[in-house]
Amino acid sequence: MTGQVMIEQKHLDEARAAAWRYWQTLERDPGRGHVTAGNGPVVIVDAQALAITLPEILDDLLGGAGSNLTIYSFGKSYGVAAAQHFQTWSVAQGKDDESGRYGALYWPMHAGLAPRVTILEAHAVPHVRFLIEIADGVLNQIRSARGLDTKPARMFVSGVVSGALATALERPLEARELPGTKGSYRIVVAPAEILAQDLEDPALAAPIESFRNAIVLEAGAP
Repeated sequence: MTGQVMIEQKHLDEARAAAWRYWQTLERDPGRGHVTAGNGPVVIVDAQALAITLPEILDDLLGGAGSNLTIYSFGKSYGVAAAQHFQTWSVAQGKDDESGRYGALYWPMHAGLAPRVTILEAHAVPHVRFLIEIADGVLNQIRSARGLDTKPARMFVSGVVSGALATALERPLEARELPGTKGSYRIVVAPAEILAQDLEDPALAAPIESFRNAIVLEAGAP
């Protein structure tokens, strides 16, 4: 990571521990992207619906481009709601600190939406900008298995990540996808006016090994 330190590793470590405690209170099957609240019927994430049903309905209503933008917006709203919910939960646990602020960044991994999210770069000046690599998750796998375009799945998870970051940093941020490689894809998260500029910088597509101090976010016990 470069530029002014925006997210410290110790705060992410605390957030990971808090997120692990939170998710142990729920019934999860990350392999299917399925999470329910306790023993009740409330479904928080259902991968089949997100990967197949929702994109099909939106595509019929709005067409491909409109469908993908709507899915991104839905994902972002989900990320914002997840971040707000986690902060509320953390306060109830007596943890009104950075762990509550960043805990929702682990949401995609715990729910099965992505096995790993890596913050390759984070800049604070001259503007906030994150370069993030997201490993393909269960949504992509479901669509790939049916021979479907994985763009809707990528747009949804990009929205979740940008929503969680925007809420954590209390800044208006959006995400834009860059050309990816098999098994992962990269997004730039920044203010909308920055994303409207040309992002065709070869450095953004550099091998992951070339990024110093990259932060890897994965689910699992701390």
